Amino acid sequence: MSQTVGWIKAIKNILIELRNRWMWLCLVLAIAVSRICWYGIQQAYVIYPDSTQYIAFDTSAVLQGNLRAAEGRPPVYGIFLDFMQLFFGEGYLEATKIVQVLVSILSLYIFFKLLGRIGIGTPWREICVFLYGVTPAVVGWENAILTESFSISGSIFFLYGVVLYIQEHRLRDGIFANLLALVLAFLRPQFMLYLALLLVFYLFKLIFPYNRKERRTLLSLILLQIVMWGGGILGYCALFYQQTGVFSLTVTLPVQNLRLCIDRGYYEGFDDTEMAEFIRQRMEAGEDPNDVCNDTLGAFGFERSGNTAKRYLSSHFAQNLNDTIQIIINGLQERFCGYTLYTSKMNPNAKGIFFKMYPLQMGLFEFVTIAHALAMSLLEGIAMVTVWIRRRTLPWLHMALFSISVCTTFLTYFVTCGEYMRTMVSVVPYLYCMAAMFLQMCSNHLSNSER
Repeated sequence: MSQTVGWIKAIKNILIELRNRWMWLCLVLAIAVSRICWYGIQQAYVIYPDSTQYIAFDTSAVLQGNLRAAEGRPPVYGIFLDFMQLFFGEGYLEATKIVQVLVSILSLYIFFKLLGRIGIGTPWREICVFLYGVTPAVVGWENAILTESFSISGSIFFLYGVVLYIQEHRLRDGIFANLLALVLAFLRPQFMLYLALLLVFYLFKLIFPYNRKERRTLLSLILLQIVMWGGGILGYCALFYQQTGVFSLTVTLPVQNLRLCIDRGYYEGFDDTEMAEFIRQRMEAGEDPNDVCNDTLGAFGFERSGNTAKRYLSSHFAQNLNDTIQIIINGLQERFCGYTLYTSKMNPNAKGIFFKMYPLQMGLFEFVTIAHALAMSLLEGIAMVTVWIRRRTLPWLHMALFSISVCTTFLTYFVTCGEYMRTMVSVVPYLYCMAAMFLQMCSNHLSNSER
């Protein structure tokens, strides 16, 4: 009898394994078909105004300490492009696109493993991986010569490292998360948030460790953080300040603040009357605000221009907050989509089948809006508090998802002057993680109620 039961269990396990493999093969095939249709409508690669600065990046000069050769951009992507040019010559931009696609595909596999790690089972894991793998919010950045594609993929690798540390408490996983956050910070400065949140996480963990041994691990990770902040982030910022007058990894913040003041008319209240008059004359002459911003930076420098705009924004916080809230409300319906999938960037020589599939795929898969991102970030906070109260233990995963998503979305409106969807696009993987967790929770609840 016991032997018969053993055979039944073995056959059942084989059938479950075949079912899982079947679903996995269908998932891979469906994503491949969708992506072929997406790639078929795209150009080989697309260059944007920001791309030209990364292309002009001079790695050799930057490594010799001349940070002006960084073209005001963080160094990782510019160095990457120079290495691609060294190995692939004139075809390096197309090779760059291919690398971005390959990294994105690898991140899909890591995303699948990540969902399994956080308890998402069949079929919700397969559904969420499919929807993430075919969304234009991801695919639409892969052939853009910009940092967005690596940012999206990097956010998955980072969260996977964090989850591994939360579950396994291994030093190597914490080191991986630290080092990846540092690389991402030099890819896009907004990822300094990841380093800061990691530090807060380690400090909380010191108070509520898994065991005594973990405290030694945490002290090592905090020491690594101190080295990275002091020798990496702050050291680069100090050198950058000596050469540009801006204490940052880039000149983006003073540019964004000045452009915001120009767009909203705040420049009329500048305490630097010379600069205010300079801007007013050009605006009254009908010049493009972007050109006015560049002219002002050229005439007064990054330090003076940035400080003037910063002083105004600091002293008129209520006005800026009110205007920003209005901008948030007005932009809630904007959908997450990579710029290269906009109709203006399509490949006019693409085959007809791809033009037929384009509206179908956009209608099916372009559904995540900024409103979804903001709402899901806040709802994750509610879920975090609820789990905390019910289980009476710190919900580390919920805390990570809430803090990263809220800071990535809401803070975007206060550190940039436009293109908010593009700036917060690295939150997309986290949205699908939160959706998967919600679906799994509902599924578990229904299963328990049926018993």
